[in-house]
Amino acid sequence: MPQGIIYIFKTVYIENHDRKNLFTLLGLINHLGKTFEKQSSVGYFRQRIIIGQILQMGFCPFYRGKMAESLDSRRVGQSALEVTYPSKVNLPVRRPAIVRRERLIDHLSGSVQECRVTLINAPAGYGKTSLLIDFAHEADFPVAWYALDEFDNAPHTFLAYLIAAVRVHFPEFGAAALAALQQATDSLASLQSVVALIAIDLYRLPDQLIIVLDDYHVIHHEIIDALVALLIRYGGENCHIFLDSRTLPRIPDQTLLLARGQMDGISHNQYV
Repeated sequence: MPQGIIYIFKTVYIENHDRKNLFTLLGLINHLGKTFEKQSSVGYFRQRIIIGQILQMGFCPFYRGKMAESLDSRRVGQSALEVTYPSKVNLPVRRPAIVRRERLIDHLSGSVQECRVTLINAPAGYGKTSLLIDFAHEADFPVAWYALDEFDNAPHTFLAYLIAAVRVHFPEFGAAALAALQQATDSLASLQSVVALIAIDLYRLPDQLIIVLDDYHVIHHEIIDALVALLIRYGGENCHIFLDSRTLPRIPDQTLLLARGQMDGISHNQYV
């Protein structure tokens, strides 16, 4: 069965360059891993082997060594970010006057190890952004920062800035996804392959990564909510997403994430 999946990938993507069926293939790989897991204790590792074999076929136009090199130089030299406002994807400077919340910072650190997504939910003025800034400046691994505003309610804009946020740390990230994004429409069906390419690149990263989506309450686009849900599902265990919002986000599958222990949260009650 694993070799059959590899053959399908080679035929569909490598030989025919069919990106439309790429996301379906990733879902099949994920389903295959769950099937193996029910039958034996090595299911997870078989799933990883399949994905690893696919990556070795030249899935992306850059190789893993290039990504590894960028890890050492990410804080020294960075490629130009192809977005209108680069400040939106740069980690803000911490203000010394802000009170540190060590207990909540420890909570976030534990959440990274156990979950795929963490929701920080509280009204305005509770210090959600400040908490994440404090955490990001102390983190031992890269934190991709994306400060959202009302102008990000367009799927193309959202994905472009998301890729730019990761490129702050890994300048070669998302080359294939950006190329696909230029050809995609704003429909969910068209953008799924772009998210699939982002997910594969996340799996290739040589380091754990946290993606912060700051002020997510400004997002009112159902397709963006669906894209975030797909990113959470397929981003891999080395990628964790922090969402801070004044309201509960409308991201699909939240109940399922909670049931599987893949979602954590901090509410306004924990700030006191």
